[in-house]
Amino acid sequence: MAKRLLLVPGTEASSLFDENGRVIWNAVRASLGLSKKELGGRPPSQWTALLSLAHKPGVWAPSRTSLEDGTEIEAELVVQTPYDRLWNMIDDVFPYDWRCDIRYNAQLLNDHIASMYTASGGQRLTLIGHSQGCLVILAASKLAAAPHDFATRVQRVILVAPPVAGTMRAAEPLIFGFPDLGTANQLKTRAAIRTWPALYQMLPSWACVLGTDMRPLPSQEQLTVMGGWTDTTDIDASVLTDMLDRARQAQALITGPFSYMGPWVDARVILGEGQNTPLTIVRNGDVMIPSSGTNEPGDTLVPMRHTVAWGGASFGAHVTSLDGAREHAFLCEDEDVLTLIRKAIKAAPPPPPVA
Repeated sequence: MAKRLLLVPGTEASSLFDENGRVIWNAVRASLGLSKKELGGRPPSQWTALLSLAHKPGVWAPSRTSLEDGTEIEAELVVQTPYDRLWNMIDDVFPYDWRCDIRYNAQLLNDHIASMYTASGGQRLTLIGHSQGCLVILAASKLAAAPHDFATRVQRVILVAPPVAGTMRAAEPLIFGFPDLGTANQLKTRAAIRTWPALYQMLPSWACVLGTDMRPLPSQEQLTVMGGWTDTTDIDASVLTDMLDRARQAQALITGPFSYMGPWVDARVILGEGQNTPLTIVRNGDVMIPSSGTNEPGDTLVPMRHTVAWGGASFGAHVTSLDGAREHAFLCEDEDVLTLIRKAIKAAPPPPPVA
């Protein structure tokens, strides 16, 4: 039977391996605290070089996938845990290095889609995206070689919890480091994380930095510009400038998210609602402080109101929100979400564009 249903998973859901097949990053191990002492056999003192990317300004593909001498890192396997109940429904998965520029991964996804489409004998595909994977799908639709190529090959996209307006969960590791690898290692991980374009490309699009009076600071002090970054001791100014440029370009690319799909692709968005989702951070002088008092309903990562407002009525028409659904990482395990996915898959697809 032809493979026609493809899962594009979220951030961290693809395990990263070095050139010798050693696991560098596995989300389950990290969340269980099993990666606090070593990653791929390396002690914490080597993590900054191991996990850092290098780029040439304006080039989407990384020039190096690790700054450790002789090491190359790539994504090979998708962690099944967040998608266990979805696993029997899908035909294929698209592992990708979720650290990299979303546009680079979108190009790789378009290649994968073309291969699946050809292997299926020209049958159109259904794509299910989760979290960052949704952004990769949206970027792929805009970056296809010809305007209608994506719609020719894809009949349906189902986007579960797309952070199209951004998320504070992308900002937090860029500011504080990654706590799952141990608080003692946070600055080591932060230095590496600050070389990952994808996190900058998911920064909040709203004014998320507040002053001590809990009012938004001016635009020149928000995280999307250089003035919003108070502690830059572990990142070169030219690298930060490049990362923020990439963020603005990627966010501009996905504006009008379904414009290249036209009437030929059945596009559906599923958002969780009802769980506290952070919106802000407080800046006191040059010190950033997590804000625990400013939340809105969402899925713990994607805020519902800000996300729908970002897309406007044309985006909102595609949205189904679920109050009381599971948290962001496990939304694809939620029974109501699965019901919506099954319903979408069974629906008659729109016809493809006429050649």
